[in-house]
Amino acid sequence: MALAMPDLEGYNELRNSAAKIYWPGLEAFTLRGADAAEWLQGQVTNDVRLVAKMPWLDACVVKPTGQIEGVVRIWARNEELLLVTDAGSVLRDRVERFVILEDVVLEELGPIACTVQGPLAEKAVVGCEAVPSPRLGGEGFDVLSGEPDMPAAGWSTVLVRSLEEGVPLPNVDIDARAFPAEFPPPFDSEHVSYEKGCYTGQEVLMRLHSRGHTNRAWRVLEGLEVVEPGAPVTVGEETVGHVVRTAESPTMGFLLSAYLKVDAAGTGTQLQCAGKAVRVKV
Repeated sequence: MALAMPDLEGYNELRNSAAKIYWPGLEAFTLRGADAAEWLQGQVTNDVRLVAKMPWLDACVVKPTGQIEGVVRIWARNEELLLVTDAGSVLRDRVERFVILEDVVLEELGPIACTVQGPLAEKAVVGCEAVPSPRLGGEGFDVLSGEPDMPAAGWSTVLVRSLEEGVPLPNVDIDARAFPAEFPPPFDSEHVSYEKGCYTGQEVLMRLHSRGHTNRAWRVLEGLEVVEPGAPVTVGEETVGHVVRTAESPTMGFLLSAYLKVDAAGTGTQLQCAGKAVRVKV
């Protein structure tokens, strides 16, 4: 992935007011039926029973071996659950394979119209069918229908803002080997309940949680020079990780995401990347 550089208009709108984003792959679904909540409870990492008391609930769908297959955001809406995910194929497959005698109906609503992010997002979505959904820190809404007439921010700008905010992106930063606990603490605490009952992959995630750490960690690094994606990250002669993607922020300079050995992932740790100094930001 090439160095991401933002369009300045969209970047400023996201930071100071609001902009709409055509977020690739985000699909909306409803899940209903007498057994819907209980069935979903056995498929995702967070406690679905909490969703009625919250503006939304974040969760992961993980493999039996604990790696993330998809990330899903859940809302309680009337007598059904609303789901928005960029892993629609995973959700469809789970329903097809694991709904047997349960009263569970998955309805596809299709791609969302857009997502609106920024401190003035709530005002921007007046008149639209939208649900609260911050995706880049701060305020945000996913728009299901009635797209607002407002400036749009391009995907390259999202790539920059996500690194500024320390937000890992599904299908960008979250690779096929990733466990929830490999990401900064807000991600794990917001997506995983370690107190709920059984679900696919729970045993592995509980072992990782009991151990207190994973072998690697995803982190945002900052430096003064451009670094190529895929470049090794080193401490002295030891390779401790590799770069996933890079971006140039108008306010923070060069940023990159990387998977690092956990011992090298502490905030403020000084590292080298392709002979250039970098530091763990978050």
